[in-house]
Amino acid sequence: MSMFNLSRRTLLGASALSLGALATSFPSLALANTTPLASIKLGYMQSPKKLVFINLTGAPDGLELLPAYGDPSFQELRGNLYRGAPGVGGIAPLALNNTFAVSGKLPFFKTLYNSGQYLPIHAAGFAHTSRSHFDAQKTLQNGTLSTNNKNGGWLNRAMQVIIEKAKLDASVAPLLTFVPYASAPLLARGTAVPLIVEPGSTPYLQQEYYNTLFSSLYGGSAPDLQAPYSKQTALHHALQLRQLLADYVSKVDNSGGLDTAIRRMSSETEKAAVIGKLFSLPDGPRLATLQIGSWDSHANQNLEGSYGELLSALNNTVKALQSNMGNEWKNCVVIAGGEFGRTCRVNGTEGTDHGIGTAWHLLGGAVNGGRVLADWPGLEAANMVEGRYLKPTTNMLGIFKGVLKDGFGLNSTDLDTIFPGSSAVAPVAGLLRV
Repeated sequence: MSMFNLSRRTLLGASALSLGALATSFPSLALANTTPLASIKLGYMQSPKKLVFINLTGAPDGLELLPAYGDPSFQELRGNLYRGAPGVGGIAPLALNNTFAVSGKLPFFKTLYNSGQYLPIHAAGFAHTSRSHFDAQKTLQNGTLSTNNKNGGWLNRAMQVIIEKAKLDASVAPLLTFVPYASAPLLARGTAVPLIVEPGSTPYLQQEYYNTLFSSLYGGSAPDLQAPYSKQTALHHALQLRQLLADYVSKVDNSGGLDTAIRRMSSETEKAAVIGKLFSLPDGPRLATLQIGSWDSHANQNLEGSYGELLSALNNTVKALQSNMGNEWKNCVVIAGGEFGRTCRVNGTEGTDHGIGTAWHLLGGAVNGGRVLADWPGLEAANMVEGRYLKPTTNMLGIFKGVLKDGFGLNSTDLDTIFPGSSAVAPVAGLLRV
């Protein structure tokens, strides 16, 4: 049986809740006409965009992904990690302009750049200079300078603002954001509830998800069906949400292929393909998050080995988004980057250590690309932080703000809510196509 064609009885049984009292205490629970999925169309905007955030955890080497081959100090600094001049050899980088190239392991990025759909951002970072993965990830995901994660993530606060502006009903609001993991990362954690779909599970909306939904809607946990009607209404919302997603998946692909893909998604490329399909209609989900880890390359940063495989995974993940999104790719923005950069100079084990400034990437049909955004500080020792770290000259909060402002019609008050304490950081204009 397809997981998207479950009967009411199967739905109730699969939720792993004790529902014995339901039949007598709340006989009208059966799913009626559900809210049309088109209700999540964000009517307050002229041109609704879609955002996928790819968190590259472990801190990729910005000078590997986006080598500054035209800087006079670059080749000497990179030592054995110098990949050659653009166009020379199988692992040589692909030139973007006279100063910057993109890794030869990211050919799809080069293709997007040529079509004006890739905007590389170099010498980027955040106001902090922490070189702790844990602290830097917290500040990246919560969108503040605090390492306290109790207030959730900035993408979740963006969800809250968008839900309020679009006047989305609580039962349909989770369809706004797709999270293909067993639990939401800090970035998407908070008051708003994303659509958490655990890969490989049937049914895919797990008990943890229902508990989260109940808590968000009514301040409780798992429902007590002898309790007031509101708890039972929360259960109805959860069942309605499952039916809404089932209806939408059938609308996207009634062959059952997407159904199977959702249940089988394992790699980030497979998850990206699912996100692409879910984003392929105008009135579907608009936000999603992915994570590609293991970028902490203290030794053996080898393009012929695991590091090259990571780069290929990133390349193929973005390609899967594009190839499955169809015409809606024109509305898509992909933000990809990690918590900090790495040392400019190679260490003694042919790797790089924790740094500060790095490269970030905006990709998608909605991106005003085909250029490199960089106030380049240079790689001479006097121009680096402590003589070894790339100096960040672009604050990524300004980039995040610019994407949200122009892509989702958010104003300065909204942005201050999403990134508290950052009013001095202005949103960067011109990142997206008009």
